[in-house]
Amino acid sequence: MRPLRPAGRALRGLWRRWRWRGTGVALVVPVWNDTPHLLALLDQARDLGCFAQIVVVDDGSDPPVPSLPGVTRMRHATPRGGGAARNSGLALVRCSHLLFFDADDRLTPELPRLLDDLGLLPGQVARRGAPERFDLCLFKHADSRVPAEGLWGQPDWDERFWQAEGVGSLAEAGPEARLRLALTANYPWNRILSADFARREGIAFAETPVHQDIPPHWRALIRAERMLVSDRICAWHRIAPAGEGRGSGATRGRVSGRQGRERFAVLAALDAAAADVAEAGPGWQAALVAFAPGLLDWAERRIDPGLRDEFRRTARRWMEDRLGPFLPAIGATEAGRALRRRLAPPRAGRGAASPVRRPRPVPAAPQGEAPLRFVYLARGAGPTFEALARDIARAARPGDRVLVVHEAGQDDTPERIGRFGAMEGWGAAQADAIVAQGRPAGDLGAAVNVAVAALRAETGGAGRVLFLPAGSRLDPAALAQARGTARGHDLLVLPWRVWDSGRGRPVDPPGTRGRGFWRRQPGEDDRARAGRLATALWHLLLPHDLAVSLRCDEGRPAGGDVAACRAALARSLRPGIAPRPLGHLPARPDPGPGLVQALLGVAGQGPEAADWVARSWRTRLAGLPPGAAATIRGRLSSGRPGAPALLAALDAEETRRRAALALPARLGRSRLRILCEGRHTHRMPLSYPALHPLWSDLAERLPPDADPATADLILWAHPSDPAASRPEVLAQAGRRSLALLSEEPFWDSLFSPDPLAARIRLEAAGSGGLMLHQANHHRSAIFAWEHLPYLALTEPAWIARWRRLLTRNAALGPDAWRDSFAARPLEAAFLAERRPEPFHDLLWPGGDLVGLCAWRTRLAEAFPAPDPARIL
Repeated sequence: MRPLRPAGRALRGLWRRWRWRGTGVALVVPVWNDTPHLLALLDQARDLGCFAQIVVVDDGSDPPVPSLPGVTRMRHATPRGGGAARNSGLALVRCSHLLFFDADDRLTPELPRLLDDLGLLPGQVARRGAPERFDLCLFKHADSRVPAEGLWGQPDWDERFWQAEGVGSLAEAGPEARLRLALTANYPWNRILSADFARREGIAFAETPVHQDIPPHWRALIRAERMLVSDRICAWHRIAPAGEGRGSGATRGRVSGRQGRERFAVLAALDAAAADVAEAGPGWQAALVAFAPGLLDWAERRIDPGLRDEFRRTARRWMEDRLGPFLPAIGATEAGRALRRRLAPPRAGRGAASPVRRPRPVPAAPQGEAPLRFVYLARGAGPTFEALARDIARAARPGDRVLVVHEAGQDDTPERIGRFGAMEGWGAAQADAIVAQGRPAGDLGAAVNVAVAALRAETGGAGRVLFLPAGSRLDPAALAQARGTARGHDLLVLPWRVWDSGRGRPVDPPGTRGRGFWRRQPGEDDRARAGRLATALWHLLLPHDLAVSLRCDEGRPAGGDVAACRAALARSLRPGIAPRPLGHLPARPDPGPGLVQALLGVAGQGPEAADWVARSWRTRLAGLPPGAAATIRGRLSSGRPGAPALLAALDAEETRRRAALALPARLGRSRLRILCEGRHTHRMPLSYPALHPLWSDLAERLPPDADPATADLILWAHPSDPAASRPEVLAQAGRRSLALLSEEPFWDSLFSPDPLAARIRLEAAGSGGLMLHQANHHRSAIFAWEHLPYLALTEPAWIARWRRLLTRNAALGPDAWRDSFAARPLEAAFLAERRPEPFHDLLWPGGDLVGLCAWRTRLAEAFPAPDPARIL
């Protein structure tokens, strides 16, 4: 055999070269009736250049997906479901690794960087040799719902498991990490799989109507010999708005939208996972026991109401049959104890245990301390729900109770409530959830009234009540200190900080910075001080009997609780002040017409009420943008009670703003370097030669092809421009200041997600979105004017022409004007584009803004003259 050694070495060399000839990643995309999203994804995949093969499985689309260059395409004659389509796609993979993806999701620029770390980019094997072996690499994703809280990345329920691991750009997952990451949402598109591993271990998707991803998720994490994890965000997961079909992955609409009997298929999908964990040992059994009940609660709330009782009974039997046998091995774990409680026989007169319980008598508080009712106003909480819920759970003491007010059908908050109760719990407190049905979305006053009615109906009500708005955060230590302080007072005023989206941290509210605001003022007693500091219900720790006597104004976009706050302060005899802020509130919208009307309504109740409005709200008007200040000023009449003080505050703020603008810029020795991006750069203040002298000493505009890394500030002029940004510009997100500088209110009202907001998130190609500061006519003082509007300053020729016309008109006397109008052949003429479409008929009550296009179109069409000229 010795003479054969050279041949053996040659054969082994050929084997290595053949083995890695297919090294790389295949992109596998199932699709059903979603060709537009598919084509956009494929364009993005080609631009990234990181896939060695692209596989598309058409799951019976009508019309069929066309043949595409460079794409391996397979078609099912009839729709078989997303699971079957992915299984078919795996059989077509010729590469060493693969990534399943949905057509309406998007890749991010982080994916090529991760594949570079893994040695899986096309051509890397020839340069660097065979990549290191692994079976599974799990990465992070961004969720389209998360930007609602001004953040970017995964929802809290997934992010907390990743944070527990503290992984970096690439690391190996040990046994404990796998158990924790198994509890994340079971998605197919947040992992790179070895094709050999998937085939060897039978990694296959369930061919069920829903939840096809559960079996491969658990089997892959259990059986992978080597699993890697990366905190790179490589995928952007788009949640379709309510009512929009979602055909990616052949799912026949969003999984969360399925409400019929097909929802029972979740049990079949969990069966496969239960069989795998039964062989994997107690650790995996405890993990599935922690995961499955929360998923079943979520499914129960999604199913048609007529099927819920049957589903609840079927799910309970499934847990008894499939999870119950694990209890002898995991009974001492937290998951095991929770399952025992859940499967315990229901008490007489009660249904099966549920994470959200029915109202019940409140147990007695510990000796010497009043129990506390946390009223969590969770309507619209969405991704922010869990953070405050955990704060409440940490702060709760025996005898406390949590009342969660939400609304059905608006977002996924109800699912979050159930999942939190099942998987984490409310600590020492009891929790009830009530739905504010039939009330307008976002009506804070209506939500408070629903909660007050529930408090009024409870048995043995006593103690104190704390209202908490969605998006706030609670400091348990500060609350414990406040509870002790409250013992000597019938009402306690609670200071709060406010989240600042621009700074990314809590700050003191506008007008309250510095210790002087919180200290007692000369001649101020406790009641006057409490009234000056409290402006909302969450500023008050209320006695139960006072809380249940309050009623808020309903139907107001803002300020619905102002009158109730004033009433509570007026009835207090021994108010006190908490020693430190209780936490922070969410970023506040600017005061608008609704709040002004609420304040004036309270001020009209008498001299004391008007004095409270003047003292407590004057400082809250600091830092308003020009548009908000103008909106408020337009609603104030100096003859109404409380208005003079608010007008004086607005005047002081305007004086401060002008003084700040008059100060020289402090930029040191270098000028600000600004890069203007997008196809509308010619429509921004920095593009007009006439305005150049106003800023050229302070800033330098970089050429259009400049390296974005050299800029201090990157600007866009139109809300749609970031969607077509260069990849090198998107790479500067988080490293450079980004802003939308819009001179056109028409664009803002139509295309900005919120033209009144200080910061907005706009879609951007390949990244899911960019968070930008917003400077427009409402937000920024740079467009404010006294003599000539901004537009007139952008072109000197206009001013010259208008000067000639105005000089001509000024020379005409009254008789000449009278004769001129009498000689006109038409009574009226309208010159504008006709825009009757509903999307032009806009209304932004918070900024007192209406869509001018629709308004002037209606005016022209309704003008009663017999023959007006309408050039529309």
